[in-house]
Amino acid sequence: MGINKLNADRHDGAVVLLDGLQKIFAAGGNTAAEGTGCPTNSSELYDIASQSWSAVSQCMCYARYNLNLVLLADGSVLAVGGGDGFGNNYSGPELDAELYNPATQTWSVMRAQKVQRTYHSTALLLPDGRVLSAGSDKNAGQAGSADNTFEIFSPPYLFNSDGSGATQPKITSVPSTIHYGSANAFTIVTQDVATAASIVKVALVRPGAVTHANDFEQRYVTLTFSHPSGTNQLTATPPSDSTVAPPGYYMLFILNSSTPSVAMFTNLQP
Repeated sequence: MGINKLNADRHDGAVVLLDGLQKIFAAGGNTAAEGTGCPTNSSELYDIASQSWSAVSQCMCYARYNLNLVLLADGSVLAVGGGDGFGNNYSGPELDAELYNPATQTWSVMRAQKVQRTYHSTALLLPDGRVLSAGSDKNAGQAGSADNTFEIFSPPYLFNSDGSGATQPKITSVPSTIHYGSANAFTIVTQDVATAASIVKVALVRPGAVTHANDFEQRYVTLTFSHPSGTNQLTATPPSDSTVAPPGYYMLFILNSSTPSVAMFTNLQP
């Protein structure tokens, strides 16, 4: 896939629509098809309203193409797999994952995978906030095929990395089906009053469908919500219409200052 942008094309780069639904994030890629050009560690943003590109000043630590970009439960983005090899899609695998923070436009290096995840690998957000990274092709005769293996990555938010000491919030129940529009506000029940009072974000995350390092099903929709005083409940407003969030199943996460809950599924319908 080539992406028209500020600089050269990003063949086999990855793109994702960020939280807020106004900016498209593009990262990595190669200046020529099939890995025959120069891999890049740059990334940039396309602003839908102004129809303009802007570069992200901090580059990834590793140039890579055939990577996967995964929207995490807090709206950050994980770059997984890919490689920086010249001449084919399998050489120079990048094992370290990298985490992009949209608020600060910065990258951080995460823990390394055990095996290469290059061409035709896949990565998906799981309902518990972790990431599944699986598969990969290989060259003829290449050792260490990863085509039938998978690994699971636990993001920093599962370890209360901000030092706040906040525990993971828990959802007790959500409606099995919700409907578009502010007139159809719905109730999220949490484990207790303290949990409900600690929530700073409610989000719908569409389950992924990855092919060739791109997941066009990914969508992160932050919902407006309120906390009725003294209750263990949240009142959330669904998306306005299908242009904001296409109909179908979504993972619903609630987040406190540092940690997302395990998601529950709900079916968004007209």
